[in-house]
Amino acid sequence: MKYKRKLAELSHKILKIIVKQECPGKVGLALTPEEENLRSKLENMHALISAPQQFKGRLSELLSQMRMQWNQYALTGGSEYTIDKDCEEEMKSFLSMQQKAMEVLTDTATKDLKALQIIFDGMPELVRG
Repeated sequence: MKYKRKLAELSHKILKIIVKQECPGKVGLALTPEEENLRSKLENMHALISAPQQFKGRLSELLSQMRMQWNQYALTGGSEYTIDKDCEEEMKSFLSMQQKAMEVLTDTATKDLKALQIIFDGMPELVRG
């Protein structure tokens, strides 16, 4: 994650440098059709995002709801997460099943190690004859 952020920062710096190099050369020239098309698309996207009933408004509403919930938790001193009893029981049974499976695996590995030790100890006799 750290490297992705660093790559994004460096890419942004390179983009700024390229813009500074290209802008003075383009001063006074008309936009190409491709640039004009890109400009209109960007303006449309900006208008969509900035519209109050669209994403920006919804995002602001979600952020305010999250802040209200966070403040409610902070004021009541309640825990951030809750779990219902059925879910808790299901998790307990699953974890106990996993623990039993780990015990069986441990026992099997111990038995296999003992068998391997017996084979290892008997190898010199087999080699001799």
